[in-house]
Amino acid sequence: MSTLSNAFLISHGANAVFAFLLIIVSIRLYRYSRISIVLYITMLMSSWAVTNFLLILPILLNVSDTGINLIATWNIIGSVLVPSLFILFIDSFEGQVEATKVGVATATIGAAIFIAISGLFNDIAISSTIVVVGDLTTMRWSPITSLAIFPTVLLAGYWTQKELIKSSKHAFDPRQILQIKIMRIGGVFMFFIGPLFGIIGVVLVDGLDEPELGTWASEIVGYLLVSVGIFLITVAYTRSREIAFLQPQKLNTLLLIYETGIPILQYDFNPNEKMNTELPLISGAITAITAIMGEAFKVSTQVKQIGFYEKEILLEFRGLVNSGETIGLILITDKKSSYLESAIQRYADTIVEKYGKTLAEGMGISEEQKIEAKNDLLIAFGYSAN
Repeated sequence: MSTLSNAFLISHGANAVFAFLLIIVSIRLYRYSRISIVLYITMLMSSWAVTNFLLILPILLNVSDTGINLIATWNIIGSVLVPSLFILFIDSFEGQVEATKVGVATATIGAAIFIAISGLFNDIAISSTIVVVGDLTTMRWSPITSLAIFPTVLLAGYWTQKELIKSSKHAFDPRQILQIKIMRIGGVFMFFIGPLFGIIGVVLVDGLDEPELGTWASEIVGYLLVSVGIFLITVAYTRSREIAFLQPQKLNTLLLIYETGIPILQYDFNPNEKMNTELPLISGAITAITAIMGEAFKVSTQVKQIGFYEKEILLEFRGLVNSGETIGLILITDKKSSYLESAIQRYADTIVEKYGKTLAEGMGISEEQKIEAKNDLLIAFGYSAN
């Protein structure tokens, strides 16, 4: 094999192997945390592993023209899934699910599938540029595909940096701050430097008729730099079991109360910024609001959320089995997110399962149980691991 073929094989082969290893790491992290958004990382790495493995098949096997076209088609779809899934992953931690981000991610995937299939059933040149350089056959995005998808990659990079900067402002653990810094560096490689070499490769091949230089630029250097970025982000994120350090908004306090307003437990997420307000005052106010809404509007369900200009209050209530008692969780944060809503529900289920019998007696929980309950809270919100 030529030097170019060997470099191509080593580059994409290493990408596929390391991506597979990181799939295993992310699955282990999900098993520890049971927090579903971790699976975005698993899907992202799976797409990257399959894409890189398919690209080296023509070197290892005698692949027909139809097979080459099928690999080229997947190359478009698989490559687009990486930034799109990462947009959805980052957005899961954001306060409100932003329609713009989700729309861009889904529209880009849809556009990639449309372009890829159009090329497969009409003229493959619409979607991909198939280049044969000596004994190496490569498949890269066509100019049309590049123009349709490259802006999304840049947007994903911008949004990633923006969210990571916000996350670093609310991280108080030095180790987590370092993880975010590494992820930001990885984001630069993944969304800016690597794709830039990919575009240079497209220009060299399709514009300047330099297939060998274009292959080195996009298929060797570009892919390696994107992989460096992906690996930095994934390794930095999965190096611990604490997955929630990417919160781009501040979590203030979580309160556990009886529905009657009697306080049970308080946890301040940032120990350096404890709330000055008394727990009984807050729990009493929430109880009063719930009672007023029920009386005035005949509302039979519990209040789920109270919004202020600068803060959001999320509430989750649970009835205790064989008891007239009901407990409530009150989370005070900058703004809500789907991640926080699922976290408070997980914690409510844990509280009922582990301490429901004790709480049903109306006497609260012991100091030892409070310590354990706070550890359970960190696990439910992704700040600790089992």
